[in-house]
Amino acid sequence: MKKIYGKEMLYDVFHYFSSFNKPIDLYNRKYADNGLPVSLYSPLIDKLIHNKILILSDTDDENILLNRKLKARSISEISLMYHIPTTRCNYSCSYCFIENKIDNFASMTKEVSRRGIDYFASQTKTSKEIKVTFYGGEPLLNKEVVYDAIEYIRESEAYSGFSKRVQMTLLTNGSMVDEEAARIFKKYDVKTSVSIDGPCHIHDKTRLLKDTKGSFEESLRGYRLLQQAGLKPSVSCTLSRFNTGSFDEVLSFIIKELKPSGVGFNILLPKLNEPYIEEVETATSKIIDAFKAFREAGIYEDRMMRRARPFCTDSFHYKDCYGVGGQIVLTPDGRLGPCQAYLGVDRYFPVSLKDPPSDINSDPLFAKWIERFTLNNNECLSCRALAICGGGCPYAAEVMAGSMDNIDRRVCQQCLPIFDWMIWDLFEHLDLSKKEEHYGQQ
Repeated sequence: MKKIYGKEMLYDVFHYFSSFNKPIDLYNRKYADNGLPVSLYSPLIDKLIHNKILILSDTDDENILLNRKLKARSISEISLMYHIPTTRCNYSCSYCFIENKIDNFASMTKEVSRRGIDYFASQTKTSKEIKVTFYGGEPLLNKEVVYDAIEYIRESEAYSGFSKRVQMTLLTNGSMVDEEAARIFKKYDVKTSVSIDGPCHIHDKTRLLKDTKGSFEESLRGYRLLQQAGLKPSVSCTLSRFNTGSFDEVLSFIIKELKPSGVGFNILLPKLNEPYIEEVETATSKIIDAFKAFREAGIYEDRMMRRARPFCTDSFHYKDCYGVGGQIVLTPDGRLGPCQAYLGVDRYFPVSLKDPPSDINSDPLFAKWIERFTLNNNECLSCRALAICGGGCPYAAEVMAGSMDNIDRRVCQQCLPIFDWMIWDLFEHLDLSKKEEHYGQQ
């Protein structure tokens, strides 16, 4: 979506068109008597047409929509694998949306891990990028398999098992990080992200050990070991009422004490048996505040950048989730599914490594997920934030609204205020000497 800033004339023209009136009538009625030459009036209309803010016919609009739907449907190359070495975790976080779904915790063998990696490699031969994320549970509760997988991936690259270098990331609570882990991550170029929700008295309200003691010291110790090894860990921070109420303190702690390379803020996901989650408007306002501070400090924040990138480049964010055509999740028992949030729900892991299809997206469930994008939802088509949204989380939509095809309302509550803020933030950062050019001459 293109942006055009203007004064009263732009407002008048836009709304006159929306009422299906002829622009020359507006000119004759309002501007001709004021002495405005038509040569200054017409270019504004041409500019609106050029940027497709005004369209010449409904057919043009329908063709654009059709082409965008075809583009969204074509975004189905597998580029990411969530590797789940174990579903066990040594923390008992109050907001965890996975643990309550798992009856029997399991750990992966090296054999299953290597077979899964080989299959993933076979699905990424033409992918523009290849990523592996180690996830859990706490993945380092099965260190041997994690380390073996990391080494095996790098060996596979050397022998053309992968078509390009694999970007590896390990998500951890930090408690199981030791000097050996840091050394291996450094040696094999594995990015790390540690879950820390703020300083000790805030973090320990939600992120607890199994004996209900706070986990802050364990998480921070692991984080510091990674830094001392020369790595640049990022921080994963889940926003809840426990830290949004003290957000300035949380933000200061992250920037001044942790000094991460990047930050990922997590909006709470619902649990299958508890579909209600806290309102996200407060969390969204805090994410915007954080983005202002992070861009000054040179810290990357993923959730805002997903919105800022298409906004700044006048592009379209088709899919916010890799699960809708771009990823596979490998479980400890060697099953494959599209989404890690469904760990413990067998029907969402229909493919077995024992007999996988040559193309994972030929599986009916994976094929269905490819079709899950905003342009297939009529309600989304009239949303001003359509171009930056990406559709949010299918899991959250199903839990909260009954079907993955429904809207993830949490993301509506995020994208709309973020979009509006970006509009005015961009305006404030325009070169003042050029603002009159954007306004149009009046």
